[in-house]
Amino acid sequence: MQAIVSHFEKLLDHKLEGLHERLDQVENQVAGPRATNQRHPPNPRPQHPIYNEYLEDPKDVEEYEDIQPRRVNRPRDRLRRPREEDGGLGGVKITIPSFKEKSDPEAYLEWEMRVEQIFSCHNYLKNKKVKLAALEFTDYALVWWDQMQKERTRNGEHPITTWEEMRAIMMRRFIPSYYRRELNNHLQRLTQGSKSVDEYYKEMKIAMIRTNIMNDNEATMARFLYGHNRDTVDVVEMHYYVELEEMVHQDIKVEQQLK
Repeated sequence: MQAIVSHFEKLLDHKLEGLHERLDQVENQVAGPRATNQRHPPNPRPQHPIYNEYLEDPKDVEEYEDIQPRRVNRPRDRLRRPREEDGGLGGVKITIPSFKEKSDPEAYLEWEMRVEQIFSCHNYLKNKKVKLAALEFTDYALVWWDQMQKERTRNGEHPITTWEEMRAIMMRRFIPSYYRRELNNHLQRLTQGSKSVDEYYKEMKIAMIRTNIMNDNEATMARFLYGHNRDTVDVVEMHYYVELEEMVHQDIKVEQQLK
């Protein structure tokens, strides 16, 4: 009986010895990464300026991190701000009116004014303005422009590349030299006659603009009253006016009351 007990004790000791060896191996495996981590400590917490200046308590730092908004990956298109408008009409399609020579200075001046307005709304390059305007030439104007450009090339002259050059050449061609002189004479003789006050005022203003007459308000009002019909001019002159438009509005009011 004693021999049997002794045999089982030896078997148990052998099993326990093997178990201890396995436990030692497991402990060594676990201790390896820990030692590595101790040799290479984790990166310290990134320091934010607010940590040292305002959050001295570590608990406050943790609370501060908790309240920080998380960055959300948004589509890039949403983050792009729309380009601010510069006051122009770059996104609006505006067509330059066509031009054909009609031996009518008024038609040319009206076309030129319209083109100037369009160019003021778009930031066109200088040479592009010339090309855009020339594309709208028709009939004689188209033939004249093409021939004039060819002649400049043959004569060794530089091509017309700016709107200012183009406008000056067109004015010499389509505005007769006597036009402004006749227009100025017409302005000097202009009277209201059968025209309404508004029609008379507009005709006078257009003639002044065409002849480049730049009078002050007093001179312009005197010119307006000089050609005015006598039936209402006395009533209009009873008031004092600072601006010509103010006088015209009062004049129109008197005219309507007398109808």
